[in-house]
Amino acid sequence: VRGDLIQTVQALACCELLQALTPDRSPNAEKYGLICAALKLLDAGAAGPWLLTAYGMRLLQLGGFGLPERGPSDPDGELWQALHDQPLASLSALPWDPQAAARLNHALFAQAEAQAGRTLRAREFLEKIQKEADSAPREVVK
Repeated sequence: VRGDLIQTVQALACCELLQALTPDRSPNAEKYGLICAALKLLDAGAAGPWLLTAYGMRLLQLGGFGLPERGPSDPDGELWQALHDQPLASLSALPWDPQAAARLNHALFAQAEAQAGRTLRAREFLEKIQKEADSAPREVVK
């Protein structure tokens, strides 16, 4: 994780979300298992770009603050369902869609910040570096 800035910030964002959405002195085995799985994937470099979004959605759900369901008519409906249902380790197979990620992450962080009563620092930084990464020219391999 330490060799990749985006993965490092994703790991910090996972931890900040957990801290913000878990009451002090309230251990929760499901939340602990979720953070361990997410950090393990990030550390192994096997997380894929959807990990933080899926982790955050699941953490909100475990805390009782889940986001409203998205139906099949919603442009992000199938992706929404996959992020909720697929194992974290298989999310790297989902095609990356920067616009869908921006919409879903906005909803995720808006809900998390409303529940926490504060702005999450990792969100702003992650959005900035993700935007730069998405707009960077891709190296063509021949």
